[in-house]
Amino acid sequence: MYYAPIWKRLLAFVIDSVVMVLMTHALSVVLWWLEYAFLHHLSGMVGFPTVVLPIGFAWLYFALLESSSSGQTLGKRCVNIHVRHITGLRLTFAQASLRWKLRFYLVLGVGAFLIPPLWMNRFRQFLHDAAAESVVLEKRET
Repeated sequence: MYYAPIWKRLLAFVIDSVVMVLMTHALSVVLWWLEYAFLHHLSGMVGFPTVVLPIGFAWLYFALLESSSSGQTLGKRCVNIHVRHITGLRLTFAQASLRWKLRFYLVLGVGAFLIPPLWMNRFRQFLHDAAAESVVLEKRET
């Protein structure tokens, strides 16, 4: 197995972040318009869908694509890497969801101080990889 270098993982994350920003922005504009048109009279509800639904959309994007047979998001496809279980099999949806949830917390800065020690294991895993028993590998043609 060829473990993906950190620069490929970071580049894939940047590409996926751009994709998610564009998609969630479009979704948020539509939701904001729907809220304004139909829910503006309900105090407390305005703003809820435009915050919660894009987070749910991001979760589904990563969890569905990383648990697919290719194990690739658009960003991972661009840099030719994929996510697999440590046994080499594809991730389950639950494992991919756990991986996304922990990565979400890390991106928020909750566990950023843990990144260097976790990257030093033999599988090049971050916290979210180790918890989901996953590895990020380079896709190589055999």
